[in-house]
Amino acid sequence: IEKYTAMRQIIRILLLSACLAILAVLFPKCVKYPEKDWVKIVTDMKDTKESWYLEYDYKGRLVQYGETPIDYLDDQIVVGEMGWISQKEKLIGATYDLSDGKIVRCVSRNLINVDSVWVEVKKHIHYRWEKDTLFMDSQFYSAKDNRLLRTVAARYVYDSQHRLTDVMSRYIHSEGDESACHSYFYYNNNLNYESNLNMQAFYADCEGLDTYFFFLLNESPTHATRALPNYIRHCVNHGKATYGAEALYRMEGEQPVRMEIISEEIKLKARFEFVYYDE
Repeated sequence: IEKYTAMRQIIRILLLSACLAILAVLFPKCVKYPEKDWVKIVTDMKDTKESWYLEYDYKGRLVQYGETPIDYLDDQIVVGEMGWISQKEKLIGATYDLSDGKIVRCVSRNLINVDSVWVEVKKHIHYRWEKDTLFMDSQFYSAKDNRLLRTVAARYVYDSQHRLTDVMSRYIHSEGDESACHSYFYYNNNLNYESNLNMQAFYADCEGLDTYFFFLLNESPTHATRALPNYIRHCVNHGKATYGAEALYRMEGEQPVRMEIISEEIKLKARFEFVYYDE
């Protein structure tokens, strides 16, 4: 299986290289080659080591994240299936609707944990910006009987430099129970970075892998400051627990090559490694 997977990866790289070469001949001013700040490999090092090889099209758009395809249509972005072992999440597929070049809606299918049972859900999200705040309103429906399982109203708040500072989420479950979360991000070290990916995807509160891809694909405003937090106070499990954590980075120039989030109890919450394309 490993040899077959490796062979598929080699064939994919060769085909991509061939396509780029053909495009370079036909449209020399349109081809955008990988640059030194483009991420090539993302590795989750926390529990079970998982690596994803990233591929881009001639416009510089992410089109493959490991085995997950990403397709760009006139008014939609379609993300395929992705399983993330250490996150214990699975995205069956997501379709993002665009208006004026920005994502405004998403319909996705996910596997989530409901009362210790994994169930398939259909999720609807609406996005809207108001001044310094991004609102995400989500509804989770059972894929089996279309029953509403819960709604989530989330607010992502940014400062004047467009650094993510707060994530506030309110959960309303089908039984009528309510809970809330509030997470904070601090930037006392004024650490900036260069990367084609939005690193917020790796440390922000993400209610599902569809939200992870929303951030990863740089769908927040283009003027967002490339900044990394040095301290995070995370709310987890729908408001049942909160922990404080130091965010530590290993940099090569202005590129983060390792990101670690370690709680005040010295517990590893996240560890990622990044490999970039050569210049």
